[in-house]
Amino acid sequence: MKINYFGPLNYWPDIDECAENTDNCSPQATCKNTFGSFICTCDQGFIGNGVLCSDIDECAENTDNCSPQATCTNTFGSFTCTCDQGFIGSGVSCSDINECAENTDNCSPQATCTNTFGSFTCICDQGFIGSGVSCSDIDKCAENTDNCSPQATCTNIFGSFTCTCDQGFIGNGVSCSDIDECATSTDNCSPDATCTNTFGSFTCSCNQGFIGDGITCSADIDKCAENTDNCSPQATCTNIFGSFTCTCDQGFIGNGVSCSDIDKCATSTDNCSPDATCTNTFGSFTCSCNQGFIGDGITCSADIDECARNTDNCSPEATCINTMGSYTCNCLSGFDGDGVTCRDINECAMNTDNCSSEAKCENSDGGFSCFCFDGFAGDGMICSDIDECALNTDNCSPEATCTNTIGRYTCACLSGFDGDGVTCRGMYQIVENK
Repeated sequence: MKINYFGPLNYWPDIDECAENTDNCSPQATCKNTFGSFICTCDQGFIGNGVLCSDIDECAENTDNCSPQATCTNTFGSFTCTCDQGFIGSGVSCSDINECAENTDNCSPQATCTNTFGSFTCICDQGFIGSGVSCSDIDKCAENTDNCSPQATCTNIFGSFTCTCDQGFIGNGVSCSDIDECATSTDNCSPDATCTNTFGSFTCSCNQGFIGDGITCSADIDKCAENTDNCSPQATCTNIFGSFTCTCDQGFIGNGVSCSDIDKCATSTDNCSPDATCTNTFGSFTCSCNQGFIGDGITCSADIDECARNTDNCSPEATCINTMGSYTCNCLSGFDGDGVTCRDINECAMNTDNCSSEAKCENSDGGFSCFCFDGFAGDGMICSDIDECALNTDNCSPEATCTNTIGRYTCACLSGFDGDGVTCRGMYQIVENK
């Protein structure tokens, strides 16, 4: 095709790279055509040279317009604003929610809800305790935080308490006054008794000449004289006005109706001498001086040395040792027994001797002896071999050789002799003449 161009020889038509999508702008940028070129500008919410564009985190850079009571959340190329819990609005503008007025709180029915900026508080009502979300009744009676009178009874009720004056008192429970039953004749005393007011109550005492508990009064009876008491045979009955008392006799213990013997020996309430033996008896005790002492048991004289006086019963094979008020017998070495009877210990039979293995043990009364066997010499506890050959105490023949052995020796006839070594005879060779 032939194009007729009418104009300056150096003019060429511009290419719109943006319209033809031949630009290299970022997808997050806007392309603007220029004469002979184009410009890339990052879109709002992005930053870069237009060819490369990165998301701007308005939340992190605090360039958002969210309310101070909202949470900013970054999105690709933008951001969102969401009102915080306790607030309502667009996120750019947030107003407080009054949870108490809207009944959206979680306070206990026994608590008071108070709205706060962005939230609320729950406080348990008077008489209750807890977090406000959960409230429990306070038992002021149990915790002694009530204001009831000391003469009143506190009764816990849900969230509070009541005070009721005790019997014998009158008032509103916080303040209670004593009732004088005697003055108001509301007592139940006998006509033969005297009423005495006490704090919160009263007492009744039978008048002189009468017995009883004050509510019932009758004439006095001497039960001791009439033998109608229940005192123990080991007790004394004493009449008192309207009754009697039973007191256990000396040496007995109990309530008077039942009396048991006091073992003064076991309870160490006797007066026996330390050198005496206490023996309990029914209602009393006896004291006897111990062996080796003399006296009435309450007083015992000095120790008697039975060993020195030979009045002991120790065995002849025992040693007598004097002790305070007595003595002991100890068998001598080599004897066994209780000291009164002592038996010889056979050390040889029991192998408790110290004889040498080359000696013979012979038991004796209270001891033992050691004798070296033949062929040995020593004290019996140590025995050494005797060399009879060297000492020439052997009985070998002159024509024999002596050889020492442990505990003995041997004799052997010399060559050319015959015999048992103790006796040796010459041997002769007979030669026949041919």
